[in-house]
Amino acid sequence: MYPRLKGPKFETFVRTCGRALGAGLVVVASTLASAHVAGSSTMLAVSQRASDLTAMYCYSPQGCLGSTGNNIEVSNDDGLHWRVVVASIGATGETGIDSFVCAAQGICYAEGGAYPDAVVLATLDGQHWVRHRLGDVGTSSWYPWAIACTSTSACVVGGGSGQDNDPGVMYRTLNAGATWVRSVLPEKTAQIWSIHCLSESNCVALAGIVPAHVPMGAGTNGFQIITSSNGGLTWTVRYQSGNYNPGDVSCSGGATCWVALEPNLDQPALGTGPTLVSTNGGKSWRPLGLAEDQRPNVITCVTSTTCWGVQLGRDAQFAGISRDGGSRWTWQRLVSPSPPPAYPSGDLYYPILTCGSALSCLLLKSTSTSGEVLSRLGIP
Repeated sequence: MYPRLKGPKFETFVRTCGRALGAGLVVVASTLASAHVAGSSTMLAVSQRASDLTAMYCYSPQGCLGSTGNNIEVSNDDGLHWRVVVASIGATGETGIDSFVCAAQGICYAEGGAYPDAVVLATLDGQHWVRHRLGDVGTSSWYPWAIACTSTSACVVGGGSGQDNDPGVMYRTLNAGATWVRSVLPEKTAQIWSIHCLSESNCVALAGIVPAHVPMGAGTNGFQIITSSNGGLTWTVRYQSGNYNPGDVSCSGGATCWVALEPNLDQPALGTGPTLVSTNGGKSWRPLGLAEDQRPNVITCVTSTTCWGVQLGRDAQFAGISRDGGSRWTWQRLVSPSPPPAYPSGDLYYPILTCGSALSCLLLKSTSTSGEVLSRLGIP
């Protein structure tokens, strides 16, 4: 799994590097890498710039939320310009905001922090945010990592209580964050990496798994797909494997979901895991049958047929789009902005891909030792 790092030294270093790189926009030619073209010949318009954002979410073609650690920012022009609306969200264990989600127009949530300052913030207008403290799981290392909302007042937040393979943690609220109830997870479910809710009752999550031969806290090894039919209160394992690591889950409509997987660091020869799809709300899954060079590491499906994806390797990175629900992809290589951040050969990106519409997305990618790069993806 790509590094997901927290802590004051890392956050401070990343923000410093991002500011040092500047904010100049660099337009990249829309040239497709022929080895990565499969199916549609749709061209991708790509522009990139250095950024100091550490979290991001787009809720409309122009409207996006972001954070540079401990603040909240908004953009009204698809990520070109940002302004701070909350200068500081208060104590968060020095880890800042990890993710955002919007349940409806103007009704959004942000989560982040670390015990005892794991928090969720709620807003009705994007400008004024109310802070709610998450529950105490009895550990000094409880980190929320993912959030999904089943309605304007009902949300689930997931994360972990320590290392990647320590037990996962999830909480549910039915009153916009005022109170929280701890969810019941399967016994071997580890860190929660990604959550998506198709309705007020049906949710899908992607988590780590603790195989019998790996002790607690030993690192990532394998993944689980779990589902809930009661709004995140209890969960059931639907699919699991020890061969690949969790990437993310994306759902569109009332029943279709996709899961992208990342290489297993203990078994690098396996490469990127197969892209999985479910057409019954996560109850059963099948691989799409993509060749390895066509498989995304990150996927966001805006409709049942239009999906955006990213391939992020050490030597090359690609952005792609599928018009048939992920069966065929068009990929374009992402060229580093000038001056490029220093991408050490041993460090992989941990990405955020968010789409405000079927025609445009923002990609935030970074390494553990350099500033972020913000890419704007779209159809000319």
